[in-house]
Amino acid sequence: MNNYPDYNVPVYNNLYEFIKFSTKQFGDRIAFELPDTTVTYREFENRVMNLVSHFAEVNRRYIFLKISNPFLFAVAYYAVVISNNIAILYDHKKELPKVFDSLVISIVTDDIIDSFIHTCKKCTVKPYVIESNAVSTILFSSGTSAEPKAVMLTQRNICTNVIAGMQKYLYNVDMRYVNILPYYHAFGLTCDLIAPLYSGGTICILQNNLSFFSELPKLKPNVINVPPIIAMGLLSRIKEKGIIEATGGALRKILCGGAGLSETISSDLRKHEIYAYGCYGISECSPCVTVNRDEYFKDGSAGIPLNCNEVKIASDNEILIKGTNVMKGYFKNNIETQNTIINGWLYTGDLGYFDKKGFLFIIGRKSNTIIFEDGTKCVPETIEKQINVYKDVVESLVYVEKQFDESYLCVKVFVNDTADETDVKNHINIINSGLNNHKIHNITIQRKPLEKTSTGKIRRQLYEY
Repeated sequence: MNNYPDYNVPVYNNLYEFIKFSTKQFGDRIAFELPDTTVTYREFENRVMNLVSHFAEVNRRYIFLKISNPFLFAVAYYAVVISNNIAILYDHKKELPKVFDSLVISIVTDDIIDSFIHTCKKCTVKPYVIESNAVSTILFSSGTSAEPKAVMLTQRNICTNVIAGMQKYLYNVDMRYVNILPYYHAFGLTCDLIAPLYSGGTICILQNNLSFFSELPKLKPNVINVPPIIAMGLLSRIKEKGIIEATGGALRKILCGGAGLSETISSDLRKHEIYAYGCYGISECSPCVTVNRDEYFKDGSAGIPLNCNEVKIASDNEILIKGTNVMKGYFKNNIETQNTIINGWLYTGDLGYFDKKGFLFIIGRKSNTIIFEDGTKCVPETIEKQINVYKDVVESLVYVEKQFDESYLCVKVFVNDTADETDVKNHINIINSGLNNHKIHNITIQRKPLEKTSTGKIRRQLYEY
């Protein structure tokens, strides 16, 4: 496969221009398919602009979108940002982190937004001059081993990232999506909300996320954006029920973010004419950095860099990024910002390498590296990758336990219901024999998933010694 020219995508720098473009191009098309109704692009813009008239009364306010309904969240987010206020995106089931304690923050809920939509006067004038380079959104890094940090993004950060992603990965008119990613995470916000709406697609909203697999055949999506664990679950259902009963028969593409996508899952899905693509991103980069293309991809990789950023590998294999998608910094944390962005380069804390064709491969997290008492090091993700290729292994976690001040490698393995535990342990022992220094001393087989974040990353801190 050879690379090919970028897709042609209109260039705008803020969400006001995004929404005006979408309405002009796709006004009577369906933007949202809700459980009990549909909303066209024109109707969506009207509801957003009705809210703008309310939020524009006070400029540069911090507004926490404590909203569970994805459609109401979408309306509120566009309105808050277009009115030059600052949207705080965080899990609606939780209280805001302490970093916001000293601020006056407005909190909007589902009921409040629903009421505003129907009672606010339509905004008849253009909002304030859009400040594309001012902070518009604060969301949180989806860390697995440390407290998440508040990431400050501008409209330009987000819009240039959406455009650059669409130049490489096809978002097309009439594509149908099913939302399962939370919009308060960067991957969900850009790839599952803004990009579909900018391209004329239809976003289908579930009754609730727990019914994702049961509703999928009825909704008949062409594309879904999900963490790899969902792609694995979908593959299992396809094998059990068949493609029509499991997906509705129209599904052709899956974009997986939040964690690494294994070569096995990609190749197995392709046997059913479904292409699953890996990508790489972090919240600090709005979030997409690299992506596999529709017809230029490599299984197991995170794809090639987007046009909005440069990517290079440091001498210790850390991934560094510079570009228009890189955040303003961490909210009220100048020290952490200065330690993360150095001479214009964002130090991601992720380890990786480029192959000869320019595809990025992720090795693991720098902070996950295990350093033993004798100074030798182990990147646990490299061992997990070898374990996970076994047919009955769903996922694994390599960690350390200490006994008498000495560290020992351990592994927890989540296997499917039909797995033979002896065979799984034999597979791990073969891997063990190839490890140069420290061997795995304890293997735990379990038939339930490892605990994860909302974006599908394993919560490693729960297993640290």
